[in-house]
Amino acid sequence: MSQRKVLKGIIQFGKREFKEKKPLSVEILRVKSKTILTRGVLPSLSIKQIKGAKYLVVTDYKEFFRVYPFSSSGVLLGGQNLEKTAKLLKALKKGTAKEYTLPKELPKLTLGDLSVHYQEQFYKAQQSLNDVFGLNINYPLSIAAFKNSKKVNKRELCVQRNKTFLKIDIKYWKTPISEVITHRELIYYFLKRMGIFPKNKDLMFDFCYFFTAILLRGEKAEQIFELWETVSPEWNINDYELNLMENKNQILKLINETYTENELKTFIGNVFSTIEILNKYKILINSEEFLSLFKYFYHRFQKLNTTIIFEKAKLKEIIVILRDLFFSALYQKYFYPQDFENLLKIKENANQFKNFLKLTHLTIIFSILGGEFHYIRELKSKYPVLKQEESLEMLFGLPEYKLSSAIRYFSDKTNISNNISNFQKLLQDMFKSYIFNYCLEINYDSAFFCDTKPNETKILHIEVFNHSDIVLKDTTLNSVMNPKNRMDLKILKDSNYEDLDKKLEWEYELTGKIEGKVNFSIQLVIKDPFIESNIFKYKKKLGVIIIREK
Repeated sequence: MSQRKVLKGIIQFGKREFKEKKPLSVEILRVKSKTILTRGVLPSLSIKQIKGAKYLVVTDYKEFFRVYPFSSSGVLLGGQNLEKTAKLLKALKKGTAKEYTLPKELPKLTLGDLSVHYQEQFYKAQQSLNDVFGLNINYPLSIAAFKNSKKVNKRELCVQRNKTFLKIDIKYWKTPISEVITHRELIYYFLKRMGIFPKNKDLMFDFCYFFTAILLRGEKAEQIFELWETVSPEWNINDYELNLMENKNQILKLINETYTENELKTFIGNVFSTIEILNKYKILINSEEFLSLFKYFYHRFQKLNTTIIFEKAKLKEIIVILRDLFFSALYQKYFYPQDFENLLKIKENANQFKNFLKLTHLTIIFSILGGEFHYIRELKSKYPVLKQEESLEMLFGLPEYKLSSAIRYFSDKTNISNNISNFQKLLQDMFKSYIFNYCLEINYDSAFFCDTKPNETKILHIEVFNHSDIVLKDTTLNSVMNPKNRMDLKILKDSNYEDLDKKLEWEYELTGKIEGKVNFSIQLVIKDPFIESNIFKYKKKLGVIIIREK
């Protein structure tokens, strides 16, 4: 059969594909060199399929290509879906010649068409980031395409901004770089809108590129490093002591081979959870502290290996991470004053002293939130001069249950100058955790929670001790049974709405009714001693009772 007839038959095949499956386009390509196919250009197709390929039918389905190789005699050699990558597009362009295209004349895309594409890509990426990492990104700018301009800032490669639009260069249409730009921009916006990070855009972009590489993986991660080096040619990575560019191949290997996609997503989720706590209290971070954060997560990522399952961090674990970060930043900058003269030197500079107080306050407060009171005792013992600062002396007294003086001091000080905008909220959360997890002791007989029979009656006695030096007002204790209908509960002794000085008692009579399992919890409520209009609630599960005939 002549090559003309062979090509005609393949064109008919392409027309059927276009008519029946409705791809965006169909191209019939003649292979210039078979070696191009057998050296990794089409790695997903087996050598057996492509060895004798003379023609390729490439159908475009927007998200991927469907490629059908044909022999020189017109025999179909199989077919497979391939991801659209810059490498594949380049190889097809170089190694093939176009014989036929459907539709005959592809519609010329306007800037409006490309703008719609970029806008859809942004929306899709935004939804993904919000869903996977529990974020709340709502990008405010409209997305538009623009033709190459020399006015583009190097650091913000491929984009221009004004008050209404973010414009992306049209040359990145249908390339992996487009997705890289999208995710980098969304992460940057998420961090920037919090207002807790430095104005140093360079460091912010580096942070975004690093986590975008982990997020997107594969060839896109390689594209990120290429972009990174392009936008920052004068950047001296050694200033960061990270050597990210030197370790580019190692990082790419870590991303693509060592960790599963879920592990990497969990890692990034923990990073964002940590940043969310900074945002909750509006803890302003300067460039040095931001760098410490960057370095911490980089080294944490680098130390992971296949034997470690990086699980979602609990709130207490994130609090300890932050405590370590604040202490590290404090020690590196101030080495902690050993005597009063050193403390006075720090006080001479108002901004320096404000930053010193912020880091010291945070080290102590996050130690309390993490329940690590030994850490505060060690700090007080090693650096006794810190007690010269009154606010620190009040916090140092908490491990000895000296709550009254701390509350009185911080209630009177409505404006603590320490670069923590929501300092009062942070103190309130600290006092709540401190009272329920350190000052209060709940005693009951754990043997009470065992199997019981229907109609059998048991007595539960609960004592709540207060070890602090303050009276806790309007204390109430409520019992919570789940499900409610399996036991009858009768209150024998009720101390609700009494003030808790040293001890209060409650006593309940419980009678089994319906066979099954009953979870028993209590909810302890006290009046907030720090902010009078508020109350503190604490829920604790005491045990499980199983009702059944023995």
